[in-house]
Amino acid sequence: MVAFYGFQGKKVDKSGNEDLSKAIIQWVFKEQGVLRLSNVTHHKAGEKGPPASYTITEDAVYSVVIEELENGVWKGYAAKDIQLEFVRIDPFVRTFLTQADGKGKYEAKFKIPDVYGVYQFKVDYNRKGYTFLSSATQVRPLHVFDQSEPPYSVLLQPNQLLPALQLAFSSS
Repeated sequence: MVAFYGFQGKKVDKSGNEDLSKAIIQWVFKEQGVLRLSNVTHHKAGEKGPPASYTITEDAVYSVVIEELENGVWKGYAAKDIQLEFVRIDPFVRTFLTQADGKGKYEAKFKIPDVYGVYQFKVDYNRKGYTFLSSATQVRPLHVFDQSEPPYSVLLQPNQLLPALQLAFSSS
């Protein structure tokens, strides 16, 4: 057993740094403050699986499970400051993930921006005393509207276009 001697050579039973030393050792050897990220999913609102591609201005849903290792058991991690970024070169959407249940599932709902390109869903979480989390999921290029899809199909209905053309040419 190691004996500690304090101020003026008096023997003390416990060092003042013992709790700090234990906490540092537990963190270094991944016994405390360990986070993991799993079950990353994304889909269009109202659907279950990931789409082949997203169309601009659609509603997207991103979800992830974040867990913390406590006494050798993985438990749901609770925080209100976890952010999701929808990134092309720079973030176009940055929003907080909200807890969907008490078991570490987080979710974010947002509208896809109206700028075409290849995007990524990114989660980067760095907090003191915890391991950092990083996840990037690339999605296919955003789909461009066809003339048969809204909003163009609302403007260019064949049954409305023909009478307008006949009226324009018959008056001359």
